[in-house]
Amino acid sequence: MTKAKSTPNAQRQAALAKLREALRLPLLARVVSRSPLDGEDPQFALVLDSGEEIFVGNAEALLSQRRIQALVAGRADRVIPRLKPAEWDQVVQLMLDIHERV
Repeated sequence: MTKAKSTPNAQRQAALAKLREALRLPLLARVVSRSPLDGEDPQFALVLDSGEEIFVGNAEALLSQRRIQALVAGRADRVIPRLKPAEWDQVVQLMLDIHERV
């Protein structure tokens, strides 16, 4: 029996499901990045199912668990669980894996 080949969309949906589970944030719909001018660092935002964006900032801000916890608590009234550094690194990698450049 052969395994069904995973599509990029299926992989993205699986990564998004892992991200939602890790953050215990079922409202998270997607992660976007914008680079308004050439040479500038991308700016990241978490987009909720409602369409509201939680602006995170640059990659350094994305790596900060405390910053994202505070932003989500303030904007979505949800507390993201505190993760061990290695677990947080995996969460950030998931965000980078699924982010959409807009």
